[in-house]
Amino acid sequence: MSAIGEIVALAAGATALLAGGWLLWAGIRAIRVQRSLRRDASPSFIGGLRYHATGGLNSGMRLNATWPFARLDVGDDRITITLNEDLRPLLRLIKFQVPEKTTLTRNDIRQVEPRFGLPLSRGLRFRTADESDERDGLVFWFMPRDRDEIVRRVAAAGFRVSENQQPLKGHS
Repeated sequence: MSAIGEIVALAAGATALLAGGWLLWAGIRAIRVQRSLRRDASPSFIGGLRYHATGGLNSGMRLNATWPFARLDVGDDRITITLNEDLRPLLRLIKFQVPEKTTLTRNDIRQVEPRFGLPLSRGLRFRTADESDERDGLVFWFMPRDRDEIVRRVAAAGFRVSENQQPLKGHS
């Protein structure tokens, strides 16, 4: 291997090591936050996020922020989904434009679908009243153990939750 090849391989290895360390650090922080939220019985949950999934499983913007890079907060009359601050520098680096915070009110949403995705990777998909709204198809990926509590809180906040949605078979 040439000297240039060795330098490139070393740089790639160092980059992978830094990225792995960063992901581990973000995961540990998210676990601490999630434990705190559960302990306080907070209406907030840690999960993942996809924008504009209006079709099947692969639809939407090409950003799928997995756990632990999003937070869902359920209020009395609104839902706020926020990207984790640990992900923001990466998005700026790759120049990917997505909202850092999205707020949805009951008037914005025509339906919440609690079983979007595959059986082992479920999400809560928000369908807006206006299908041209950029927020239509927003998906919050949750941990399986949080599903019932999230759906209960979303319904209690007055959002229309569609419990009759059939599990997906590759499309919606």
